[in-house]
Amino acid sequence: MEFEAHYWAAAAKVDFATPIDWRNWADRKIEQNETVDYWIIEMSLSSTVAELLSAIDEQLSAVGHILDGDAMLGFLFWNYKLGRITFRDFLEKAGWIADCSNATKVGPEGPNRVLNELEVRNAQRQCFDDLIKRIDTMFEECWLLAKENWRTLGLKEPNQ
Repeated sequence: MEFEAHYWAAAAKVDFATPIDWRNWADRKIEQNETVDYWIIEMSLSSTVAELLSAIDEQLSAVGHILDGDAMLGFLFWNYKLGRITFRDFLEKAGWIADCSNATKVGPEGPNRVLNELEVRNAQRQCFDDLIKRIDTMFEECWLLAKENWRTLGLKEPNQ
């Protein structure tokens, strides 16, 4: 699977994947195979996102450029759905990722517009359930992509 490093990078950049996740995955690869690529060994020793990205950098370059912005948005949305980040934090980060990455499924105007509406409604103490539904629809494709990437890595979906 040549894109494994990309899947890990997308999940780790938005703090979906934890060091326990990638270290356990790499350790399993090492235990199950007689030989593994050096980046997997380095990955098993990585304890921060920066160390992980450094460990897999050569593999990312070797495989070439892929569109990982959508997967990053999907993993970020998954964090929100799991209650790991607030709706507001999700919108702020999603707008930034959509603006600064190669995301194709969601542009920065979507989450930024919803964030602006949320600010107004919070100031007026109004309900924003419809904004949550709009975001659920806007990010569904990205979320499905992230889930597919996670399953491709052979990992179970987290409960929290």
